[in-house]
Amino acid sequence: MLFRSLVHQILTSPGIDFAKKKDRETRDKPPYSRERNRGWKEPHPQAYWAKLNPKERRSVLIVQEHLPHYRVPFFQRLRDELSSHQVCLRLVFSPQGSQSHLPGTLPWAEPVPIRWCGPLGWQNVLPLARGVSLVVAPQESKYAVLPVLLFLRRWKGWKFAFWGHGRNFQAVHPHGPAELWKRFLSRRADWWFAYNALSAQAVRQLGFPDA
Repeated sequence: MLFRSLVHQILTSPGIDFAKKKDRETRDKPPYSRERNRGWKEPHPQAYWAKLNPKERRSVLIVQEHLPHYRVPFFQRLRDELSSHQVCLRLVFSPQGSQSHLPGTLPWAEPVPIRWCGPLGWQNVLPLARGVSLVVAPQESKYAVLPVLLFLRRWKGWKFAFWGHGRNFQAVHPHGPAELWKRFLSRRADWWFAYNALSAQAVRQLGFPDA
């Protein structure tokens, strides 16, 4: 039920036309579609979507720092479900390892390293965001690319959504500069995907309006 709700929210996010178009011929399906190419290695998704007219590019870009093994089934199922609605899911993650997570693998995920300068990290996903309809990123103040994605969306045409807990429930300094900056950014997203009811309440307390 929660998974179906997430898919429904993505497809009905405000300002994004994910309405199912008239079915195209089989030749217009992505060449990495499972139905057509069982057992065939999937090519890089950008190879297909870059050939489409910009008006045909209906895609969601999810930005992650890590790709832990326990999230692999979730992302694969989400990709398959969105593909059935003719929406391409693209996933970006940093290939740098994490001591706290067992890394997972997805042949279609796109590795983009994070370059750290003290507590701030830069993950250059801007070239990959061109032409997408929706960018979804974690609610983290340490990612320097997030305010850039928020700022550029008015000119580049994508919508921006956060997903997360709404706030850091374990923050040592809940009113410190990092948390205040996070709240400032969180109120300016176009949409929110909260993890649970408690997270949704935290998002409302930020001042983000209900749908």
